[in-house]
Amino acid sequence: MKSFLLLIFFTIVSLSPFAQTADLTINVTNIQYLEGRVMIALFNSEESYLDLDKMYAGYDIAADSSVVSCSFQSLPAGIYALTIYHDEDSNGELNRNWLGMPQEGYAFSNNYFNVLKPASYKDAAFEVTGNALLSIKMNY
Repeated sequence: MKSFLLLIFFTIVSLSPFAQTADLTINVTNIQYLEGRVMIALFNSEESYLDLDKMYAGYDIAADSSVVSCSFQSLPAGIYALTIYHDEDSNGELNRNWLGMPQEGYAFSNNYFNVLKPASYKDAAFEVTGNALLSIKMNY
């Protein structure tokens, strides 16, 4: 009887959404200049969003192809948002003009694009419930 109860407990725990993890693969497309780095930041809360010191996970990938890919492994189920920029000159930041407009490529999850403002967390948020592949277009 004790073994049967343990089996039921572990079955329930393993089916719980809190116990589930997923792999999230990101393809960043439309990379126009094959130099520098593509910086990808994954956020798991509205409070941390756009603060690179508080990102959940990130990648720094050589921009050596018009499409670059990365995979976030074993993510807990939940709501996430991505910010991406093409650090063409490898200076570690998104260059901006005197008006604050980006001078290097950038992108957000959900392929959100507005030339006047960055995506809010709600604009960029997406749910991870199982393995997924996202294709995100870089904007210049």
